[in-house]
Amino acid sequence: EADVMAQALATLETGRPEIVRHTLNADVAGDIGLSCGGTVDLFVEPVFPGDEIRNLCARVAEGIEAREQVAVCTSLAGAEQRTLKAVYWGKEIVVTSGERVWPAGSSLWDARHSNTYVDENHKVFVERIPRLPRVLIFGAGHVGVEIARLAAASGFYVLIADDQIGRAHV
Repeated sequence: EADVMAQALATLETGRPEIVRHTLNADVAGDIGLSCGGTVDLFVEPVFPGDEIRNLCARVAEGIEAREQVAVCTSLAGAEQRTLKAVYWGKEIVVTSGERVWPAGSSLWDARHSNTYVDENHKVFVERIPRLPRVLIFGAGHVGVEIARLAAASGFYVLIADDQIGRAHV
């Protein structure tokens, strides 16, 4: 934890995001009472309050609300001014410095990648925000309403279709 905190403080000083590798070998892990060692890559990014980050968060929230595919890309190229942008269904929305991070025609949604990955070719850290899974419930009677509450509490985007109420979102 101390190493990770030191790395985070270093990124605050440089103002640039960084991928850092932390390794805890089995000998050290055993000495400090942990069950195992291991290696983890961490994305450490300084985030400062201001209009840019507020705009980014608003764009991401709009995409989530509209159930669009959203990704936040962070340049790792070492430029003085890092660039973040939100991407919806292939439409680019630049929300910070205005430079192009992701080349036109490239796909952020390549199935070979997990929801967070580093594109080594373009030196970009990609955070894809998946859409909530959708459940459609037919009937808004007492059973349908309880299923809707349970599904919503479990993280589903809930649609209810009922001839009495038409269609409702939960």
